Amino acid sequence: MKTKVDSGHKGGVVFAVLMPHAPILVPAVAGERIAECRTTVEALGRAARRLVAARPEAVVLLSPHAPRVARAFGVTRKTVTGSLAAFLAPQESVELPGDAALAGAIGAAAAQRGIGTTELESMKLDHGSVVPLWHLAAAGWRGSTVVLSLAWDDNSRVGDLGEAVAAAAPQLGRRVAVVASGDMSHCLKPGAPAGYDPGAARFDAAFVAQLRHGATRGLAAAVSLLRECAAEDVVESTLFALGASGWRADGREVLGYDGPFGVGYGVAVLFDSSAASAPTPPDLPAVARAAIAAALATGTTEAPQLGGFPSSNGVFVTLHGADGRLRGCIGTMVSHSGDLAVETWRMAQEAALRDGRFAPVQPAELPGLRIEVTVLEAPEDIESPAELDPQRWGVVVRAPDGRRGVLLPGLPEVTAVDQQVAIARAKAGIGPHEAVRLQRFGARRIEEGPLA
Repeated sequence: MKTKVDSGHKGGVVFAVLMPHAPILVPAVAGERIAECRTTVEALGRAARRLVAARPEAVVLLSPHAPRVARAFGVTRKTVTGSLAAFLAPQESVELPGDAALAGAIGAAAAQRGIGTTELESMKLDHGSVVPLWHLAAAGWRGSTVVLSLAWDDNSRVGDLGEAVAAAAPQLGRRVAVVASGDMSHCLKPGAPAGYDPGAARFDAAFVAQLRHGATRGLAAAVSLLRECAAEDVVESTLFALGASGWRADGREVLGYDGPFGVGYGVAVLFDSSAASAPTPPDLPAVARAAIAAALATGTTEAPQLGGFPSSNGVFVTLHGADGRLRGCIGTMVSHSGDLAVETWRMAQEAALRDGRFAPVQPAELPGLRIEVTVLEAPEDIESPAELDPQRWGVVVRAPDGRRGVLLPGLPEVTAVDQQVAIARAKAGIGPHEAVRLQRFGARRIEEGPLA
């Protein structure tokens, strides 16, 4: 039975996302190495939940590893099924219904643009399809799914293929989500699958920067000089998803970037149709103050209806007393509620009442508190402390056993990188000589305005 679409919505591409496809990003394949790639696995989970929350009626996924033919893009019409048996995890599988009507409409819209397509016969899905679809299924996706493949000879019109998907969806009155399956550089460090090339990290940095700023038609040109040294398989699938989004970047958000095994894994929302009509976020320090007041007055912990501000960004709430001294600071690197205002509410109450370094805030202190809310960007791996700047970048220090220390950027008392890293180590109980992975993140600090 066809799902009813929103009143007034005649179908179209409502969501687009980039998801990496390395099999090790499925926990059963990763095994004991899951700690090394947990950041990306968690980001994939958030991306999948965001896609499902967009309520699409069909998913269209392009995999660079799906079977190819010479001069046409492949399209599945029937049930899509596959497993990770080749990676010693046969129990990790997906089976989703096909969508012959949508596949046919995509083919017809492509033909109108002079683009050839051919049906991919019943096949076992490649890992480039299985890994993203496994995460979607884990988030609750059970709907019809179409898998596309690239051509062998010429993929210069892959963005136009995306435009064909954008044209087909409203013809059927269908809400469609698009998935670009792709990994970034495959040669980030010695021993990586494609060897080591120092230009690979520059490709990933340039590519992620494009995503953060809202990549559109200029993506390929922006990274063209670095593509060969990167040994990537992400550009073409991303261009496809951007074309399907109408080359718009509403709701763009990088959810994560990591490269623990020498391959760059980027997770990003490329387009979210709900972002264009999303309400303006509230005054977050005011939300934090209201949360603390509610907890002190009545013990209320549940956030009220705050309007709905979808976001996977982490949030830290910092409290200073009337004397200017730190009075509490607690936050999270990623949102657990999926809502910016709700996460601020939660972290404000944690900072006021459950920061173990301080006694709980008392009602008499509330008028004198000064409140800051810091909204975090997704962290990204770095090779050395030389890539840090304590005024611009926050730092995450991770030990192999999972201990993690976080320090926000822009702290007036932190003026040197060595000091920044040392403080983050100390917060997590990580010794000065223990091996660690470093990540950095951007942040936006919102200070409370004058109280009335």
